[in-house]
Amino acid sequence: MKVPLKWIRELTGVETDTDTLISKIRSQLGEVESVEELDEKYRKILLAKIDKAEAHPNADTLGVFQVDIGSGSSIQVVAGDKSLKEGDKVAYIPPGTKVPYNPRPEQHDGVVQAITLRGVESNGMLASERELDLGPDHTKVLVIQTDRSAGTPISEVLELDDTVIDIENKALTNRQDCFGIIGIAREVSGIVGKPFTSPQWFTEPQTTLDKVLTDSTNDLSLHVSNEAEALCQRYTAIVLKDIKVAPSPIWLKAKLIKSGLRPINNVVDITNYIMILLGQPLHAFDYDKLRSKDPNAKDGAYITVRTARSGEKITTLDGQTHDLYEDNLLICDSTNPIAVAGIMGGSETEIDENTKNIVIESANFDMYNNRKSSMQLGISTDAVTRFSKGLDPEAALAGLAMAIEMVIDLTGGTPASEVIDVYPGRTSKKQDQIQIDLSYLNSRLGTSLSRQEVIDTLSNVELTSTKTDPGLLVQIPSFRRDLNIEEDIQEEVARLRGYDQIPITLPKRSLLPVDQNPLVRLKTKVRDSLIDLGLNEVLTYNFISLKDLERLDLRPEKSYRLTNPLSPELEFMRPSLAPSLLDKVKKNLLGTNSRVGLFEINKAHHKDNVAEDGLPIELELMGIVIADEQYDPKISGAGYYHLKAYWTELLANLSISNTDLISLSKVDMKLIPEWYKDNLGLFDQNASAVIILRTDVGDRFVGFLGELNPTLVKKLKLPRTTLYLEVDLLQLVEWYSSVSKYNEPSRFPFISYDLCFILDADVPYTAVEVPMKKVLHEENLNSKIEAVDIYRSEDQKKEGMKQITLRVNLNHSQRTLTNDDAKEIIKRIVRAVRRETNATVKE
Repeated sequence: MKVPLKWIRELTGVETDTDTLISKIRSQLGEVESVEELDEKYRKILLAKIDKAEAHPNADTLGVFQVDIGSGSSIQVVAGDKSLKEGDKVAYIPPGTKVPYNPRPEQHDGVVQAITLRGVESNGMLASERELDLGPDHTKVLVIQTDRSAGTPISEVLELDDTVIDIENKALTNRQDCFGIIGIAREVSGIVGKPFTSPQWFTEPQTTLDKVLTDSTNDLSLHVSNEAEALCQRYTAIVLKDIKVAPSPIWLKAKLIKSGLRPINNVVDITNYIMILLGQPLHAFDYDKLRSKDPNAKDGAYITVRTARSGEKITTLDGQTHDLYEDNLLICDSTNPIAVAGIMGGSETEIDENTKNIVIESANFDMYNNRKSSMQLGISTDAVTRFSKGLDPEAALAGLAMAIEMVIDLTGGTPASEVIDVYPGRTSKKQDQIQIDLSYLNSRLGTSLSRQEVIDTLSNVELTSTKTDPGLLVQIPSFRRDLNIEEDIQEEVARLRGYDQIPITLPKRSLLPVDQNPLVRLKTKVRDSLIDLGLNEVLTYNFISLKDLERLDLRPEKSYRLTNPLSPELEFMRPSLAPSLLDKVKKNLLGTNSRVGLFEINKAHHKDNVAEDGLPIELELMGIVIADEQYDPKISGAGYYHLKAYWTELLANLSISNTDLISLSKVDMKLIPEWYKDNLGLFDQNASAVIILRTDVGDRFVGFLGELNPTLVKKLKLPRTTLYLEVDLLQLVEWYSSVSKYNEPSRFPFISYDLCFILDADVPYTAVEVPMKKVLHEENLNSKIEAVDIYRSEDQKKEGMKQITLRVNLNHSQRTLTNDDAKEIIKRIVRAVRRETNATVKE
């Protein structure tokens, strides 16, 4: 939002020096992105008076002029405008000065030189409108109507001796009133402690209308129909006739230029001026073009506010043709679109130099529809910037009243119809009010403000208050749509008085830290544990490509597809972390690394995993991938057990003991959710397991771990031993406690026994381990079970048997265990294992 400070001073009377004012705006209103001193590019340009005008002796199109620049002697200048006459005042650019606007910088540096033109010396330049960056006309020298004397800096004459600050739009997002100079002026008054009063045309638009409509002819009819009341809360319009389209006066051009807009013509400039001043966009239609394009406009012009119909198109003022979406809000004649509401007008009703009669529109459109339509059509305008913030419908009539008055003054037009005001959003309820408690306000801000100080602070920005017990009743004007609750008023008081004015005091109440989210605690512990185990964390996009899905044989129809992907490689929401992690493995193995251990904690989505209301459930997953090009199973054992060791260590760190592993080839598929069955193809069925959580209400699926399918490994060109683990962290949250429990270590020695069980090859390791743990738990001993060996001799292979050797470490916390004690415990362990597995013990 570009803000000329001179304009602010005109509206407020604030005399604070520029540096202090900018500092207060930056700290109390919004970040100032840039500060531009406009007079820098006009600094050496002077107002000159033509003393003598003669024809050039050697050129029919040139004139020779003697100009007075207040120095006491005339300067000779040759210019390509023979219409200039004695007494005219113009802008003189002396030699060595750069023109404010250079249309061809690639050909010329724009610095004026003293030269000889067709044999006549020219000492400087008389500037056109375009060369002064005031408009598009470069065919003649700009004649300036002013009573200022020759030699006055042109920046003063044209009111361009100004400082323009650019306030960051994001800082004003919830302040729709601050997208107009009046709103900014009100805020500036408030932050310097000076009362602000809005102009009468803004607060009482009907008074202005009563004045300007006195001579209305009412001979050009306009019919307005609002068929989209939910999207158009208010629509006001009027017809004006006999206007003369011409360049705007200098003061108006200067206001627009300082605000970042280029002047076009007086009608369009008026609508832009009011948009900048008030924050209310307006649009002007050519009345005669509007009627000529409408087959039903026999008794006058028609305007219909409606949404687009299937197949409709419109060519906008920028010359682009747009296919319209059916929820785009349009301004139409009785049949065809003439503008995209609140975004851009259509080219068929454009104002041009031949326009005689116009329709001026000032309306209020739905902010959400406006923003959506702008994105759909790819059109961004100053009007969109304002409408998308949610404008005050009460400002629509004020903007129209001001526009009518300016059109009459600057174009010579006459009102030719009544003011149309279709206002379905009008409400009869009283003005919004917010009750505030003065002691509560002071306690929250850490201040000791009196009631009168608060009243004065708020009244400076036109928030009137009445005294109540125990505080104030604040009246909220319609232009402050951001004030809804008591805390909003508290923030307003603090901001207007200045945060630096609030004394620094320690809190006088007990403050307890907010308890951390359980899932966040779990993620933090998992992350720390896996890093301690030597794995590296990665963070990848939640989006993947179709090729990523197909490489892993994952069904694309089960993944959510984005309608507006950042790129074709980020088209689908991933159903698992596997595509992302495995892709990172390949990239990390391209260098000198032969072993990669990565993990990721992130989200995934699957179409089969939805809540009861049909909305997608975000999967909170943790994935681990380990790939080792040098790993030899014959030496180091099966990769499955290598990955299981990581999982076992992680569970120990989380103090979670009620999990179990079931071979993927033997698991009951009913345990596996539908949304995760797509991942089964990733794993080698004989070297992978499902992770199950044992609970009182039944078994619960947690995830998978194991070796990747050899076919997939070959297809992806990964190392032969590539291990993958993925678990659903939401299933573990309730079983993880971040509170550490301290168990005093026993000072008595351990006794170790090795037990070798011979049993059927199909019996899983856990069938031996679980009964052993149960016995040790009942004995209330400190114990540890270690797998020493899993072995099959040739005879055992023929008989379908295997042997598992386990080392049991026993220790008591209160006394030394005797051999008899230990032997009795071992006997109970052996009986428990035999009962569960029919195993025999090898002596």
